[in-house]
Amino acid sequence: MTFETVGADGSIKSEKMFKEVDERTTSYTYRSPTGLLSATQFTQPALTLMEKASFEDMRSKGLVQRDSSFAGHSLGEYSALAALADVMPIESFGFGRFLQRFDHASRCGT
Repeated sequence: MTFETVGADGSIKSEKMFKEVDERTTSYTYRSPTGLLSATQFTQPALTLMEKASFEDMRSKGLVQRDSSFAGHSLGEYSALAALADVMPIESFGFGRFLQRFDHASRCGT
């Protein structure tokens, strides 16, 4: 996987996302000195899953009525849609967001 960067001279170059990985690599564990939750591709799915779980917990305790309206902005839109419309099970929602963020990160270098 690669991403593009812009040099000081304005030139665009492609860089490997994981420099340690090549065609012969059979296994790789991503590590971050600040922890995985400081990396966006892990933080956003974790936040979304926590929001969905919190919503379901409140609903199960009768704190959220079925006809209530909710909205979200940016990442919160996914959580609101998942909570209200039950668009997919929580397990597949988290994995799908992870894959989407991982792919986005590989293209954008974030």
